[in-house]
Parts: sequence; structure tokens; C-alpha cells
Amino acid sequence: MNNYRIVTDSASDMGKHLAEWGVSSASLTLKFEGEDIIQRNDDVEPVAFYNRKREGGVAKTSAVNPEEFAEVFEPILAAGEDILYIGFSSGLSTTCNSGRIA
Repeated sequence: MNNYRIVTDSASDMGKHLAEWGVSSASLTLKFEGEDIIQRNDDVEPVAFYNRKREGGVAKTSAVNPEEFAEVFEPILAAGEDILYIGFSSGLSTTCNSGRIA
């Protein structure tokens, strides 16, 4: 049997459940228009995010960069495990490509 670890990104909206399942994650960031605060996507509760969107808030997201993926991937690979990345669609975000680069 192969030794591997599942890795995803915060677009999965699974938050704290990922750690329970042993799944590693890299986080996209977001910023609401008119604010200077940049937040990690996995630090924002999905219900609060979508409520704010319903109230007219406009959020801009940023993809995970290759360096952040490398920080997640390297310890897994150093432990001799393979990685199965299940993440955001390459048609919707450059996050998938950042994972490839890492």
C-alpha cells in the first residue's frame, strides 16, 4: 500500500475538519472591497462570509502562491509520503498551477 497524504486548499471550505481527517491545507486569502484587512480564507467562517456577500459585500480572493504550497508539501515529502492534491479547479483559479509549480 502506498503512503500518501491528501492536501487541499481552503477553497474546500472544510476548515477545522481537515485537521480531524489528517488532511493538510494551503490557504487562499481574501479582502473585502473598501477594507485594508487581508484574511486567510480558512480563518473566515463560511456562513459569515456568505452573509456578508448577501449584504452586498464584494470579496476579492488571491490564489495560494507556490512558496506557501512548498511549505505544506516539503514536510510531507521529507517524511517519505506522496501527495494527492485535491483542490480548486484550474479553470477558476491559478491555485492549482501554484501547486504544480511547488
